[in-house]
Amino acid sequence: MKQIIILSILTIVATLIANCNTETRADEASWKAFCESRGYNVADTTYDVSVEYLDTWAGSAEEEAALGKAGVKLN
Repeated sequence: MKQIIILSILTIVATLIANCNTETRADEASWKAFCESRGYNVADTTYDVSVEYLDTWAGSAEEEAALGKAGVKLN
């Protein structure tokens, strides 16, 4: 019984870690594609660039296409 509980907990933790890595990869790929398409430096995280990203890119069809092209699977 103890082994089943430990195995279940380890499975849950592994699943959570895998999901975090996927989200991080998607976020990074999205930001990189945004910067490339708009001519920004990837390291430029100024307020104006961040707001433009959130207002015009995040959740857009253009972002989804870029993520698909980068091989990021969306849930």
